[in-house]
Amino acid sequence: MKKVLKTTVIILSLLIIMIITAIWYLNNTIASNQVLEEYPSPDNAYKVVVFERDAGATSDFSTQVSIIPVKSSLGNRPGNIFIIDSDHRKAPSGKGGDQT
Repeated sequence: MKKVLKTTVIILSLLIIMIITAIWYLNNTIASNQVLEEYPSPDNAYKVVVFERDAGATSDFSTQVSIIPVKSSLGNRPGNIFIIDSDHRKAPSGKGGDQT
């Protein structure tokens, strides 16, 4: 009985790891980034990268911002500082968020 339980736990653990790995892989390979602008820091150690991220046919694009070392490339990673979703004009605008 203990051997069956141990085998079941191992199989379920491996299955969960495989599912998480597949989700992570698909999420990072379907999405693509298009760099819009890059701004170096005053000491040229880092840069701000403004880019558009498109996650495929089932979701809309978003504008995102990352700060990364100046010698590295953005790659296919999501923004690490700021993400603007594509639900345009839904956020309050104007003085104090007033939509008038």
